[in-house]
Amino acid sequence: MWGLTMFTDLPCVGAQLREALDVHPSATPALFAFADRLTGAGILDFSGWAGWSDRVSDRPGP
Repeated sequence: MWGLTMFTDLPCVGAQLREALDVHPSATPALFAFADRLTGAGILDFSGWAGWSDRVSDRPGP
């Protein structure tokens, strides 16, 4: 569609997700779920976040 290739021009998605975790800590479960969906669909690989998400979710809130 319109001559664009989808999901090949997203080199900063990981950095953007990581920044969003810092800026919006209440959105952590949704951001990890989104990263998991991207990994499951084979679009990007966030498999390294799996153990990290467990540690972050166990962290007490402010």
